Amino acid sequence: MEKIIEQFFNIEIMVAAWPTILKGLGVTTLICIAVIPMGLAGGLLAALGSGARRRLVRWPTIAFVDFFRSIPPLVLLIFVYAGLPFAGFRLSPFSAVVIAFFLNNSAYYGEIFRAGIVSVGYGQTEAARSTGLSYAQTLLYVVLPQAVRNVLPDLLSNTIEVIKLTSLASVVSLAEILYSAEMARSVTYNASPLVLAAGVYLVFLWPLVRLVSRFGRVLGSDEAGRWVLREIVIGGAQMGPIQKSEPRVSVVERMIMLISLAKSAGCDLVVFPELCLTTFFPRWYTENQAEVDSWFELEMPNEATRPLFAAAQKAKIAISFGYAELTPEGRHFNTSIVTDREGNIIGKYRKVHLPGHAEYDVERAFQHLEKRYFEPGDIGFPVWRNMDAVMGMCICNDRRWPEVYRVMGLQGVELVMLGYNTPSINSQMVTEGSENRLYHSELSMTSGAYQNATWVVGVAKAGIEDGHPLIGGSMIVDPDGHVRARAIGEGDELIVHACDMDACNFGKTTIFDFARHRRVEHYQRICTQTGAEPPS
Repeated sequence: MEKIIEQFFNIEIMVAAWPTILKGLGVTTLICIAVIPMGLAGGLLAALGSGARRRLVRWPTIAFVDFFRSIPPLVLLIFVYAGLPFAGFRLSPFSAVVIAFFLNNSAYYGEIFRAGIVSVGYGQTEAARSTGLSYAQTLLYVVLPQAVRNVLPDLLSNTIEVIKLTSLASVVSLAEILYSAEMARSVTYNASPLVLAAGVYLVFLWPLVRLVSRFGRVLGSDEAGRWVLREIVIGGAQMGPIQKSEPRVSVVERMIMLISLAKSAGCDLVVFPELCLTTFFPRWYTENQAEVDSWFELEMPNEATRPLFAAAQKAKIAISFGYAELTPEGRHFNTSIVTDREGNIIGKYRKVHLPGHAEYDVERAFQHLEKRYFEPGDIGFPVWRNMDAVMGMCICNDRRWPEVYRVMGLQGVELVMLGYNTPSINSQMVTEGSENRLYHSELSMTSGAYQNATWVVGVAKAGIEDGHPLIGGSMIVDPDGHVRARAIGEGDELIVHACDMDACNFGKTTIFDFARHRRVEHYQRICTQTGAEPPS
C-alpha cells in the first residue's frame, strides 16, 4: 500500500506539479472556449443544411456530417497538423486542434440539432407560418427553442465529450492538462501528476455529468417551473406456470417478490401477465358454472390481492395485471387493470378478441374455451394519462390484431401494456412449433409498436402449466420496433428497461403523423365488414 501511495498519490510531488497542471488547465479552457461555441454554431448550420429542400445544399451537408463523424478525431488531428503543411498550410498546434475538433464536433452537434428539429411537429411550423411569421422567424421563435429543449441532455453529453477530447491535444505537443501532467511525470518518474490531472478533470466534469443525470431526457417544466422527466423505468414481470392446485395467496407472494426485485431495479411500473392469479382454466371443459366462477374475482382488490396492492403502494410502483372478472351483474370478462404509484386503479380493459371456441372440440389436442367462459370486452380500447404518459392495454390474442394498436394510436398512446398465456403448441396445427409461435408473438408486438410509434410491453405466463407448455418471450419494444429487453427463461423473471416516452415523438410527427397522412375515406371496410369477400 505504501508503494501505491508513493507512486500515485504523492502529495509532495502533486504540490510541486500543480503550477504546471494549472497552466495546462488554462490551455484546456482556451480550447474549450474556442471549440464548443464554434461546434454548436457549425452543428446548427449542418442541421439546417441537412434538412434543406435544395439538393445542392442538402447532399453536401449530409456528406460533411457523415464524413467527419466517420473519421476518428485523433486521425483527423494528425492529418490537419502534419498533413496540411504539405499543401502549404502551416498551423500552430493550437490552431490545428481547434480546426480538427471544430470539424469533428460540428458533425456530432449537427446530428443532435437535426434530431431536435425533427422532434418538433410540422403542424407547429404550419401554424406559425399561418400567423404571418417568416421562415427565419418561425425557426428562431418556435422551432429552435423546442428543439434545443428536447435534445438538451444530448447537447450537454456531447459537450462533456468535447472537454474530454481536449486530452488528444497532447499528441501535437500542445501543453494542455494531460501534456503538462506527462511532462511533470517525466521529470519526477512518478505517476502522481497524472492522478492530479485526472482529479482536475473529475472536478470540472462531475457537475456537468450530474446535471445530465438530473435532467435526463427533458420534456419541459411543471406548473411550479421544475424540470420533469418523461422516462419511465418499466419492469416486465414474466411469471412461470401457475398450477391448478396453487392458491391465490401463493401467486400473490410470487408477484410481491417480483415487485421487490423491481424496486431494487428502480422500476416505476411493473406489468404482469394475463390471468396471472390463476392457472389458465379455459383449457378445461366444464358445465358446472359454480366451478367456473371459482376462477373469477368478484372485486379488485380483494382479500387475496390486497397485500399485492399494499406492496406496490409501499414501493411507489404502478402495476398492471390481468385476471378473470365476474361483475355484480353476473358478466364474465378477461380483464386487465393498471394503477398509479399510489395503488389506485385508474384504468380497466376487457379483452375484445377472444380466441378458441365455445363447445368441446374432439379434434383439438387440448381445449381453448375462452369463448365459452368470457364475453367479448364492452369498453373498447381506452387510454389513460398516467405518470405523464398516455397508456393503454390489451390482452393476449388482441396483440395480433393491428386495429387494436391503431385505435389506441389514434388516441396518442405512448405505452401499450399486454399480458398473454400462449400455448407452445398450436392445437390445430401441431407442426407450427414453439419457435414459430414465439416469432409470431414478437412480430405482432414489434409491428404494432412501429406502426403506431409507441412502446409495447408484452409479458407472458410461461412454462409447463398442468402438463401444458406455454411460451415465454416477454419483451419490451421501443417505438421503432426494436426489442430493448427480452426474457431468457420460462420462469418468474423480471426484465427492465428505461423507456423514454419522448422517443414516440419522431414517429408520431413524421411517417405516422395520422393527422396528415391517414385517408379514412378508403377505410370503411375495416369497420363495416368482418369476413373476407374476394372478388367473383
